[in-house]
Amino acid sequence: MIRLRKQKQVQQEKKKETDIYHKAYNLLGDKITTRVPKIAKLEQNLLLSMLPISYHTYVSAMVLFAIIGLVAGLAVGIALAFILNVSLALKIALPIVCALLGAQFGFAALYVYPSLLVNTRRRMIAEELPYFISYMSMLCASGMTPEAMFRTIAAEESKEAIVQDARMLVRNVDLLGMDFVSALRNITNRSPLTSYTEMLEGMMSTIKAGGDLNEFFSSGSRVMMEEKKLAVKKFGETLGMLAEIYTIMLVVFPLMAMIMLAIMAIMSKDIGGMDIMLAMNMVTYIFVPIAGIMVILIIESMMPKR
Repeated sequence: MIRLRKQKQVQQEKKKETDIYHKAYNLLGDKITTRVPKIAKLEQNLLLSMLPISYHTYVSAMVLFAIIGLVAGLAVGIALAFILNVSLALKIALPIVCALLGAQFGFAALYVYPSLLVNTRRRMIAEELPYFISYMSMLCASGMTPEAMFRTIAAEESKEAIVQDARMLVRNVDLLGMDFVSALRNITNRSPLTSYTEMLEGMMSTIKAGGDLNEFFSSGSRVMMEEKKLAVKKFGETLGMLAEIYTIMLVVFPLMAMIMLAIMAIMSKDIGGMDIMLAMNMVTYIFVPIAGIMVILIIESMMPKR
């Protein structure tokens, strides 16, 4: 009961998201379809991001958001022109510039959004793949057919990208009437990761050739796990290097700077026209926090997200 309630809630959230795009298509679709040229990169990103939206529907939403950004920017520009004490030329130019910037922001935000989803999905699959291949190897060893394996994965209560792919495969088989290999090829075409694509293509080739799937998954699992070990080892070495940088930038350098400034303060109250106490405060309250935040952001970008 709880699972059905969660699925219903997720479906309602997705429906609200897609309703915005569909309303945009109803407003602008007829004009967009014939006048806007196809953007190959955007179409590819929409396919790889697994967004349940067609290309023309999404482009309609991009144009609608650009129009909304244009109106909002124009309103902000007019308000600024009245508030700021500027020349007449700037009062005229400010609304135009703000309107153009608003339109560009609205269009660019939706243009970049699918590529962000693709990058997130690529990272998630890269983290999940070694473990899912091991899981599929165990399922195959138990005597399950390939389709039954994907149905088992699709039944998992999880938000992993590979689970979402398995659910799409099951949907294509059950609702769209695809055979298993065609549904698997559809998932392969939507893969954002080379190793994932190779695994799915290898699986299709093994099925068509009547090969041993258990051996295929077992060998793939061993290779993936070795690559995972090497990646973890490399990550550990990088963290060690960052620890040394942290020690030098945030421990050694501030201490040496304070000692040098304190000694110089005995001889003179300023250095290069700057008050020495001001320089010490800048090191303490500006340099150290900013450098610490930079190191934290670097480590955060490198750390596995799950």
